[in-house]
Amino acid sequence: MSKEQLSPALINKIDSWYPEKKNVQTADLSKNSDLRIVDEDGAQVWVTYVGDGGFCVDNQTVYNSLLYYNYKEGDLKSDVYKLHMTMLLPNTNQLQCPSGLKVQLLYWDGSKYSKVFPNGTRIGFAVARAGFKKDGTAITDKLAYSFKNTMSPAVNGDVNGMYYSTPELNTWGKTQAVTRELDGYNCCVTGFDIRPFGDRKADYDFNDVMVKVTATPEKAIKPGEDIPVDEDVTVAESIHGTLAFEDQWPNPGDYDLNDFVVNYTYGVYKNVDNKINGIQMRFRPIAKGAASYTKIGFGIELPLASNDIDVAEVEGAILESGDSNATFIIWEDISKPFAGGETGFINTEKGSSFVSAEELVVTIPLKAVTSNVSMMKFNPFIFVNKRSHEIHLTDFAPTSKMDMNLLGNGKDCSDVSKGFYFRMKDMYCWALDFPRTSADEAAWRYPKEKSSVVKAYKNYNKWVTNKTDLSWFDSTIPGNVDGSELY
Repeated sequence: MSKEQLSPALINKIDSWYPEKKNVQTADLSKNSDLRIVDEDGAQVWVTYVGDGGFCVDNQTVYNSLLYYNYKEGDLKSDVYKLHMTMLLPNTNQLQCPSGLKVQLLYWDGSKYSKVFPNGTRIGFAVARAGFKKDGTAITDKLAYSFKNTMSPAVNGDVNGMYYSTPELNTWGKTQAVTRELDGYNCCVTGFDIRPFGDRKADYDFNDVMVKVTATPEKAIKPGEDIPVDEDVTVAESIHGTLAFEDQWPNPGDYDLNDFVVNYTYGVYKNVDNKINGIQMRFRPIAKGAASYTKIGFGIELPLASNDIDVAEVEGAILESGDSNATFIIWEDISKPFAGGETGFINTEKGSSFVSAEELVVTIPLKAVTSNVSMMKFNPFIFVNKRSHEIHLTDFAPTSKMDMNLLGNGKDCSDVSKGFYFRMKDMYCWALDFPRTSADEAAWRYPKEKSSVVKAYKNYNKWVTNKTDLSWFDSTIPGNVDGSELY
C-alpha cells in the first residue's frame, strides 16, 4: 500500500466523465466493462482510490467496502457465492479514506495468490454499501462487516447490499459500474453507482466510489467493452473551491467569515468541435453563521448577456430579469437547503451536531456556442435581508440590482472610479474564495462562531499586507492556525 498524488488535470478529467447527478442511463449498461488483461505475458495491477463524489457528505455514517474478484473470460457463473472475493478497501467513506491511496491487486488461481494476472483474465469489482460497521472491531475480523442483500438490494427500500461491476451478477442485469480508458494517462477509471436501478433516489452518475486502475506493462489492461462518454454533454473544464462570506458589510462585524460557507464546482460543457454550449455549477452549503433574524440569499453573475442564455432549458436556478449581465438567484434563503429547515446558526458552534445540506446542480444551456467563457470572472455574492444589499468578493462589481448608495459607508472603501469594491482601508475583505483541487476535497476550515479569522489564522494579516503567504489558509500546516478557534 502506498500514497499517490493525483494531478488536478486527472481529477478534472475524471470529474468531467463522471459528473455529479448527471444521468448516464443513455449508455448501454448491459455491457460488461470489467477490466481484462490483454498482454500475452500477463500484468501486475494497482488500484488508486479517487473519491466518493460527495457521497460521504450526505451519508457520513455509511461506510462502503470495495472488493474485487477475477475470472477467465467465458467462465463466469452468475452464482456470486462461488466467486472468490478479496477485500480491497474496507471503508471508502472519504472522510476516513484518503484520495490517492494505492493498493496492488493479487491474482487468485483457486488455491493461492500471486502478483501477475494471466492474459485473458477479467477483473471485476463489487461495492458493499454499508458493508463496514465501523464499530471498533478490527478490519481483519469478519465481524467488522455486514454483507447483506448479496443478490438484490431493495428498490425504494433497504438499499444496503452488494453492487457488482459484472451485469449478470446484479438482479436487474445491468452493470453498477462504468469503466473507461483514459488516453494520455495510461490508466482506466471505474466509477460505481450504489442504488438499485429503478430506485426513486437513484441518480445514475456512477461516482459514488471511483478508482483509478494502472498496470505493468502500461497498456496491459483495457475495459471489457467500451461504454463511451456522451461527448455532447461532457464537462470539459471545471474548477472547484469554497466561498466564505461575512454578512455585516459595510462593517467588519465579528469577522468570522462563516456567515455563509459554500463549496462550489464551476464547469463548462463543450461539444465535439470544442465549443462551449453550456455551463454547469454545483453548490453545497456547508455553514450559516448568521442569526435567525438575518435572511441571506445567494446568487451569481456570469460574464454573459442574459440574451445568451437558453432560459427555457435552465435547471436549478432562476435567471433574473433586468440585469445587464446574466444573473442567477441560487437561493433566496440559504437556510432552506439544510436538512430539517434549520434556522439560526448552522455548523458554526462547537459541540453542535453537523447538519448536512443537499448539493444543488445548476445547468445553463446557451443559445449559441461560444469559444470562451472565463470561469475566473464568475461573480458570486450574497444579499442580506433585501435584494439590494449585496456582498461580493473583493473588487467584483455589484450587479445592477445593488443600491449603490450603500457603497463607501462604514468601513467600506469602495471607489467605483478605480474599480475598487468591498474592501477596507487595510485591505481586509468581506468574502474569500479558497481553491480546492477536486470536488471531493473538504471545504476550507472556517472559524467557529464569533471567532475572528485573524485570531484563528495566524498568517492572515501577513497575507493581507503583502500577499506573499499563499498557504495561510491551509489548516494542515503546523503553525498556521489556532485549532481551538476553528469549528
